[in-house]
Amino acid sequence: MNTISFDLGIKEYQIGAFTAHFNPTDMNFIERVFDAFEKLDNLQVKYSTELTENKDKMQGNELFDLTKRMNIDMRTVLDNLFGEGFSMDVFNTLHVYAMADGLPAWSNLMLAIVDELDESFVSEKKKTNPRIQQYISKYTKK
Repeated sequence: MNTISFDLGIKEYQIGAFTAHFNPTDMNFIERVFDAFEKLDNLQVKYSTELTENKDKMQGNELFDLTKRMNIDMRTVLDNLFGEGFSMDVFNTLHVYAMADGLPAWSNLMLAIVDELDESFVSEKKKTNPRIQQYISKYTKK
């Protein structure tokens, strides 16, 4: 049997202790990334509002319970995007809302991924025309 093999553009990325495999120009994956980003942002707003509105009323461990729920919900979104165990491998015990460089850790992660998607599109676009020209010149009648 003859076999045809070709490149699917799937790349391997090391994100913390997690190894992710995806094609950074796959529109299905990109849509899932932006959907996850929106869900995370909505959770951020939801929990920040709840915290702001109730901080004076919270007693005992209520504040910690709220932030634990926030952390679990946000980790679930990330695990649904990349796969089970992603959040633990990347953040370990760090709360995903912990601040770093002025932003929550989850936001830094998602922005780094979006940057990689953008860079990959630019890189792949540059490769397109020369490859097509190679085939056009090969099969064009002279």
